[in-house]
Amino acid sequence: MAEATLTVKRSQVAAAKLRLSLDRRAGRESSAAIRAIASAQPRPNGYRRVLGKD
Repeated sequence: MAEATLTVKRSQVAAAKLRLSLDRRAGRESSAAIRAIASAQPRPNGYRRVLGKD
């Protein structure tokens, strides 16, 4: 699988983290996209996450 870079806004990261905690509380498994966004690293021009193999 090729690596891809995903750039997201700060508000999207916050929303993904909220979704992740709600899913965890409900005992559901979050999608890979939600997990990737929630674990994004802060960068000056937004949050960036390198998506690779899980």
